[in-house]
Amino acid sequence: MVEMTYMRIRELIGEASNVFIIHHWDTDGVSSAAMLLRKLGNERVVDVVTPKIGFYEYSAIPKPDFDVDTIVILDYGVNGDEYEKYYLSLDRHVRLIVIDHHMVFAPKLSDIVYINPLSSGVSHELRYPSTSSIVYEILDMPNDKVMKSLYLLGIIGDIVPLLKNSNKLLHLNYIHDIIKEVNTDIKELIKLSESIDSCYRLLDYTCLKEAVYIGSKDGVEGLLKLKPLINARARAESLINDALNKLHLILNRKNVKLYELTYDAYVTSAIGRKLAELNPKDVIILLHHIPKLNKGFIYVRSISRKLNVLWRKLIAEGIKVGGKEYVLVLEYVGDKPGVSLALMILNIVSKELGVE
Repeated sequence: MVEMTYMRIRELIGEASNVFIIHHWDTDGVSSAAMLLRKLGNERVVDVVTPKIGFYEYSAIPKPDFDVDTIVILDYGVNGDEYEKYYLSLDRHVRLIVIDHHMVFAPKLSDIVYINPLSSGVSHELRYPSTSSIVYEILDMPNDKVMKSLYLLGIIGDIVPLLKNSNKLLHLNYIHDIIKEVNTDIKELIKLSESIDSCYRLLDYTCLKEAVYIGSKDGVEGLLKLKPLINARARAESLINDALNKLHLILNRKNVKLYELTYDAYVTSAIGRKLAELNPKDVIILLHHIPKLNKGFIYVRSISRKLNVLWRKLIAEGIKVGGKEYVLVLEYVGDKPGVSLALMILNIVSKELGVE
């Protein structure tokens, strides 16, 4: 089934002449978009954009300002019903291709060409640790060193919290061979990933777009020299350190911790990852409220425990949640709903994952 969808996407990409690329704002999304741009070339891509940073819904997905025949959405991580709403708002002649690796439900509309091995249940996160790993297989350019470096960068961007877990790394030994092939090292890649992610933390769309275009041309080597990324990292580090000082531990149970943060910057995943690294045996629940957006996120991260059971339980409760095997994210609007929802998640974690 996966290979058949790969073939279909290769065919559609080969036929496309005006492609609009939409990608998630993190390192994996940027890497995946750069890979597709490299394959297609600037003459066949009308634009490369991200959804509205911090928003996971069809209304946050941009529509093209130009006449296009194909839209490709990469690594966005929303449920299929959001893609269906988006597709139905487009002109009928436009093809929609979605490539993802998050733990979400697939769209039911057969007109949407959708590949996500995790949502279909045919694979797991360590087999497809990033959307870039799927894009790399689809594009089938194994001898292109730039393409390989972007594929690797996308993986590193998504697995940083797992790098300290030796059991997980046993499944990812192949990345060390690729690191040697592209003549880089893992510390450089982690630093570069943090630089790219800094762009979205600063809500800097221009920085993200430049990273895609430079990445498509020069790969990791070019991105390491890109000054806007270097500057973004320095500015974002200052925000993250400030946010860490404003963090509050609300509840501390055996192997599960609930933190609260009110801070006007999109540093949710950065703070959640740091907490997980500092507490590798715990399930971390971060309640991050962003006043200027009148919304917030509940970020659940674990290095040592899969969260599939929690995801299924939340879905059964009618709660909209996305993520992967070791991380879940929920959105809420306003202030009070976040607290009650976070406490409910903490109780489910304690019961379902046996960490009381």
